[in-house]
Amino acid sequence: MIAYWFFLIFIQVFRWIPFPVLYIISDGLRWILQHVVKYRLSVIHKNLNASFPNVSADIKKQWIKGIYLNLTDIMLESIKGLSMTKDEILKRSLFLNTDFVKTLLASKQSVIATAGHYGNWEWGIFGFGYNFPNQSIGIYKKVNNVRINDYLNKLRSKGSIMLIPTSETRLIKEEIPKGKLIIMMSDQNPSNVKDAIWVHFLNQDTACVHGMEKYALNHQLPIVFVDIQRVKRGYYELTFSPLIEDPSQHKPGEITQIYMSRLETIIRTNPPDWLWTHKRWKHQKKESILQV
Repeated sequence: MIAYWFFLIFIQVFRWIPFPVLYIISDGLRWILQHVVKYRLSVIHKNLNASFPNVSADIKKQWIKGIYLNLTDIMLESIKGLSMTKDEILKRSLFLNTDFVKTLLASKQSVIATAGHYGNWEWGIFGFGYNFPNQSIGIYKKVNNVRINDYLNKLRSKGSIMLIPTSETRLIKEEIPKGKLIIMMSDQNPSNVKDAIWVHFLNQDTACVHGMEKYALNHQLPIVFVDIQRVKRGYYELTFSPLIEDPSQHKPGEITQIYMSRLETIIRTNPPDWLWTHKRWKHQKKESILQV
């Protein structure tokens, strides 16, 4: 209960913080996380060294500062976003090239929309509800505190987006509602490696969650990719483009590889904007271990 009330007060405080002040706070928090707390610094170094073995230490040092700044910006923007109005969300998260998606949805064809943990994906969730009202379904991971989880869902459901926790995806496994945009983030480490799909990503064998590919194949759902780019601090563009038009034309694992390859191309254009603090490569492919 105490955590819940503290959380509510925290959100109300951020409601009144103007963005210029928010980014001054973010700058200070970045310095603390990087130089004092050294939050997951070893994880960042390990991930970058494995992904970019030929990049110099000086460049990686510059990237690391950007990685922490991206992290603190997203943290504070996400909290601020919980109290932002519709106009503010639409102004700061601009959805581009959505007409072809809306045409598919109007024909009662459901579509999977996927992105990566690149840029501010939380604001993207808010934007889906406003750009595709009553058409969006978001798959998310529950927060342990029930009161906080319910309150977050209430705020995240701006624009009439339906939110379904990963533990309850059975609700749409057997029958996908028609004309819905199903939002899935599939670039993080899978909890169950036995069901993982293995792909090549950022110079490494990488285990991936199988859900997106499974849904696409079982229900013949086209997949669109959403490229989230920071235009400047506090402003993002989300550009939609076709990723998979006909899932039946692809071999097992191919859809996931196409998705991760698209994401890798984006990451390589500006590495700091991805979530490098995540322990992405917890698992190793047995075949790779045997070859070493």
